Amino acid sequence: MSRIQELMDSNDPIFNSSRTIPLPPLPPNDTSTPSPVYQLIKRQNNYPPILRINSWTRSAPYKEQCEHRSPVESIANNYTPPSSNLKIRTITSSAHITPNTQTVRPGCLLPTALPGFHEKQMSISAKSAAKSLIKRKRTGNGAYRKEAKQRESHSSSPEDDEGYSRPMSPSEQYSLMYCLEGKNNSITEEPLPEETERYYRYIHVGIPLSAIYPMPADTLVRVENDRLPVKISKDTELLDMIQKLRDEISEDYEFTLKKIIVDYILLDPCEMSRLGIKYVPKPFPQRVIRAPVPWHNQLTQSKSKIDTHLFLTNPVVTRIQNLWDNKYCDTKFVYADKLYETDFPVSPTVFIKLCRDQCAKTRAVLLDKWLSECADVLLTERNSWEHLIPSSASSNDTALVQQFFTSISALMNAHIRELVERSLREIADFFNEFSESNSFEGDYYDFNLKRKPILLIELLVQGSDVIFAPNKSEVTEILMEVVDEIVNSAMNIPRVETLIFPQLKSYTLLLHFVQLDDELVLHTKSDMNSVLSVNWMGLESYLGVYSQYEALLNGEATKQIEEFLQEDEVVLKSFRQHFDVYNRIIDQLYVLWVDVRLGLFSLSCTDLNQLLISNARSLLNQLSLFLAQYNRTINKNICDRYEEIAKKLEEDPEDTEAMTDLRKFVEEAQSITITGLLEEVKDSLARLSFIIELCDMTDEDIKINSFAFLWPKRIDPLFDEARLKLLTSQEKAIAKVNEMKEDLEKLLTGLDQEIEDFKEKEISRDMDEVYADKKLLDDITKRILECQKEAQNVNNEEELLGL
Repeated sequence: MSRIQELMDSNDPIFNSSRTIPLPPLPPNDTSTPSPVYQLIKRQNNYPPILRINSWTRSAPYKEQCEHRSPVESIANNYTPPSSNLKIRTITSSAHITPNTQTVRPGCLLPTALPGFHEKQMSISAKSAAKSLIKRKRTGNGAYRKEAKQRESHSSSPEDDEGYSRPMSPSEQYSLMYCLEGKNNSITEEPLPEETERYYRYIHVGIPLSAIYPMPADTLVRVENDRLPVKISKDTELLDMIQKLRDEISEDYEFTLKKIIVDYILLDPCEMSRLGIKYVPKPFPQRVIRAPVPWHNQLTQSKSKIDTHLFLTNPVVTRIQNLWDNKYCDTKFVYADKLYETDFPVSPTVFIKLCRDQCAKTRAVLLDKWLSECADVLLTERNSWEHLIPSSASSNDTALVQQFFTSISALMNAHIRELVERSLREIADFFNEFSESNSFEGDYYDFNLKRKPILLIELLVQGSDVIFAPNKSEVTEILMEVVDEIVNSAMNIPRVETLIFPQLKSYTLLLHFVQLDDELVLHTKSDMNSVLSVNWMGLESYLGVYSQYEALLNGEATKQIEEFLQEDEVVLKSFRQHFDVYNRIIDQLYVLWVDVRLGLFSLSCTDLNQLLISNARSLLNQLSLFLAQYNRTINKNICDRYEEIAKKLEEDPEDTEAMTDLRKFVEEAQSITITGLLEEVKDSLARLSFIIELCDMTDEDIKINSFAFLWPKRIDPLFDEARLKLLTSQEKAIAKVNEMKEDLEKLLTGLDQEIEDFKEKEISRDMDEVYADKKLLDDITKRILECQKEAQNVNNEEELLGL
């Protein structure tokens, strides 16, 4: 009784009876309540089982339990209704069938021998079976059975098979859908509440979890990764909600699989009757409107023209396209990676030479390899286009074959254009890396621009102006020439038919793709010109660094030095200021950048810096030469005056007057001239210290300076000798004066005696005596005059000697 009670309490349809059987009326019983056995049977009769209890396969319908079928036959019966009556043992193996005769083993039947097999096989195509299955799922079994024949009658229409449809407006489509839904609703009815309850009971209780395929472990992970934001998945406050979502996904998965199994089993009318479910709940109608297709006829015509004239499906087109995609899809006329292998920066002329070399190599690949391989494809697939050639030599109808090769040329034109576009994009991207402005304010810092420059620009001097070599227009022309070189490298490429038909070589048959005035080429040039203009601003900004050195270039500094040197007074302090200014300029020039990195360009300032340093040094040399010449002149003048004094001091005085003059010269020279010369020597020494500090000296200058500095020591002994000489001469002069005085006194004494004697002499009348007296008197007078003169000399001598 306990087992009976358990079965009574059980609601599992698996353990219920196999089909609903009306029970006979109970015999009269005195008890008012039925027996437990009767209650169990009645309760189990309400929900017959829907799946087999013990089965080799999962989800096996219960209807197969009463049939003696193998698992394969059971599966075929379940999923292929037309094969429900087949038996494995009755199907003849293909090994026993010969091509010409059909032999049947004893006890076996051919599939075609089964009743109705051939007709069903011919009437139901794969497409109609699929459509019927979808229709049965959407509309219900009753509608399906009545609409099946109508669907089969339309399944063989060419319009359905080719997928064509006539244009219909949205309102017409709505009307058709409403009509079909109304027709289906008139065939099928809404299920009763009891049927709906039984339907969902079988879904929830009748299909155990062991009968369905478990949800893959990575499903939840993929759902969370694809649908759940990372911010929400990491939020700890939402973990409970996330877990509820996971449980809901698992429940929906299980419910969906169970519903699919129940819906499939209920497709069998026998099963519907056995389970007591006449109608299933209707799904929500799905109304999808197809857009109008007024272009249908035009599309059909265009498709026909494409297939006939463009040969897009021809094997040659496919193989040439595959050849390009597999071998030449990455080919370029200019490779940025190879350009970066160059030791940048280089001059613009070297850069365009690098681009030309790469373009020449790629053009050689196109002419030598690509065209030959395309020709080989045409020769290999000649069967696909030889029928386009006129069969007779006299026929001139070559339009189709011309269209074929025109299509091939158009494809190859597209490939070459793709190559040019890829190359132009490569060179544009190569320069676009320097699209940021390199202009700066204030001091220049090399670390502001990390990228290695490409083009080398030099700063040169033209007249008194600093210029760029090459200038902006020349650089622009060179960069535009790079673009032109890419385009020109793809020009004059012959069409492939000239390689197949040698007689066509005399004709000018070339591939045409991109011209120099093409929008793509002009756009690339515009981009490169913009990059050039942006980067040229930095060059002009750096040129302002040399504005403070303009005087060294325009001759203004030379003019200022010449005016300074023409001043009457030479002031060493002014010279010091000029030397300091130009030495500071030279130091600044030495620390200026030699190679200035400015984005796309590297500015070479070596020649300009060296020229400015040379000009500054020339001005310093001019100052040094002037100062050295001035110092040389002053020192030579000092030496000359010292030599003149020395020469005068070395003279021997011939007389007292010369001795007196020499004495005066010595006194004046020692007290005045020598003092002035010493001051001049001191000035020369200070000037020499300045000159030695600022410039070099020649051997002649060193010699003259040595003489000038040694003369003050050399002149003192000469003065001592001159004084000694004067003292000796003075003693001799005094002795001589005394001797002259004695001689004069003797002479005067004698004259005085003769005059006395002449006075005492008598006057004679004799003319001879008179004449003799006169002669004597003249002689006395003459000697008196001589004595007078001698006395005057003695007086002069005494006056000179200070006696």
